Amino acid sequence: MRIDASDLDFHRLPGAVPAAVATVTEAQWSALAEAIHADGRLVALWGSDRRHVGEGFAVYAAYAAEDGLACARLLVSADRAEYPDLSTRFPSASRMQRAVSDLLGVGAGGAEDQRPWLRHGAGTLPPQGRWPARWPATAARQPAGPCAPPSTA
Repeated sequence: MRIDASDLDFHRLPGAVPAAVATVTEAQWSALAEAIHADGRLVALWGSDRRHVGEGFAVYAAYAAEDGLACARLLVSADRAEYPDLSTRFPSASRMQRAVSDLLGVGAGGAEDQRPWLRHGAGTLPPQGRWPARWPATAARQPAGPCAPPSTA
């Protein structure tokens, strides 16, 4: 699949590597994965917490397309916290989806493998066997310094 042949509204990104990003719906997320599956590959999948700007969460999938890197951005409601599974088309997505679930609490709906992926503490796990994350994250757990979310005041 070629980025420039897609019906999605891709915006080219500046830089040495040809890359473009598009914000997609759940249907477009799945359709893009299907189109790329034929002749491309999944490069990475990750998520981000966008609640500080009222967007819930965002999940991203970067694909190697014929003419560059195609990145899909899917906004996910904080209430639902689920997005369409990519592991049926790209088995390598399974571990990345499990990591997103462990770190953000946003899961891949319908994924066969829902086990935790990350071992926070590497051998010093709490009795319940999971990292003691609280969902939703409290304001006290927000990053500080140059990575902090912009002020909404």
